[in-house]
Amino acid sequence: MRLNRALGPDGFTVEFYQHCWPMIGDSMVNDVKYFFATREVFHAFNTTILSLIPKTKCPVNIKEYRPIACCNVIYKCSTKILPHRLKRVNGSLHGQFGSSRGLRQGDPISPYLFLIVIKDLTGILRRVILISSGV
Repeated sequence: MRLNRALGPDGFTVEFYQHCWPMIGDSMVNDVKYFFATREVFHAFNTTILSLIPKTKCPVNIKEYRPIACCNVIYKCSTKILPHRLKRVNGSLHGQFGSSRGLRQGDPISPYLFLIVIKDLTGILRRVILISSGV
């Protein structure tokens, strides 16, 4: 990641993490490992500030703005690690792929896909309820 960039939502720059790594490194590595092991993201890591920079002097339309996303450093590190972990599964890194056929209403597989998705969604909702109730 490039140095001397704007602060992320956490208020820290890349230089901060480089300078303080001896003190915070183990904790940060453990947090990222926790994310990859459990698929649970700490809310603070997933925060992004979106700024709209005008392209013209007096912008009127949304197309006359350029969006800039300010993600925090930990999020950026995690997303840079992810493709390399997926390389172990896929065998190599690949670009985007285009879908040749989508799932259509009435497709015989759609009830099974619905059950798979609803099972995971139920698990996520249960975890959110447990966390919010303090259990």
